[in-house]
Amino acid sequence: MKNAFLLVALASGLACIAAFQLGFSFSPSALFTPKQTESSSSAAEGNDGDSDPSTVMKDFEINATPEQCFRVAVGFEDHHPHFAKSLQWVTVHKRTRDGTGQVVEFKAGIALGYSIQYTLEYEFDFPRGLKWHATKGFKAMVGSYVFTRIAGGRTKVNYHLRVDPGFHLPTWLKKLVAGMIVQSSIKEFKNYIESPAMQAALAAGKTGASGGQGNSRGFWK
Repeated sequence: MKNAFLLVALASGLACIAAFQLGFSFSPSALFTPKQTESSSSAAEGNDGDSDPSTVMKDFEINATPEQCFRVAVGFEDHHPHFAKSLQWVTVHKRTRDGTGQVVEFKAGIALGYSIQYTLEYEFDFPRGLKWHATKGFKAMVGSYVFTRIAGGRTKVNYHLRVDPGFHLPTWLKKLVAGMIVQSSIKEFKNYIESPAMQAALAAGKTGASGGQGNSRGFWK
């Protein structure tokens, strides 16, 4: 029973820290190719149809422009703590020339008083998206956000995430984690950007000092 509680705690933790982050075997070139989800019902469960339950892929819309979504997404110090509720602290170890965090360390609380620390390295393509991989804390973690402009000043967001914590997790637990990721990584991000306070800040061009363009490399053609 204790082991079961610890597994659920781990699942909660992996989901909570995935507010921009959480694979098993993967192909980086395939990972960053935007992919449509197959149905709204499967997406609501956190996965794309019958795909690997360790993978989360979802498309959703946000009432903000790609530029605004991008700047919030890279606001590691200004924005992440407000919508990634599990984060205890964020430390930027390396910045791009415009001040955007490039190597970022996170500490997140998980259930039963446990916490986890991990470090991510980011690449940017303003305003089209960002991608990341873990350099510490996980055997493998890769993910991306792709922002596509649509009508009405809105943005279609493609979210893709895979993680390998370095040890075996049963399939049911992978599915549980995937469902939690949808809540913490997607819904909270969307709700934060669409909140009245953030909408007013975005309209005024105030998105925080740490949300720059990241010296974009243009890796999506």
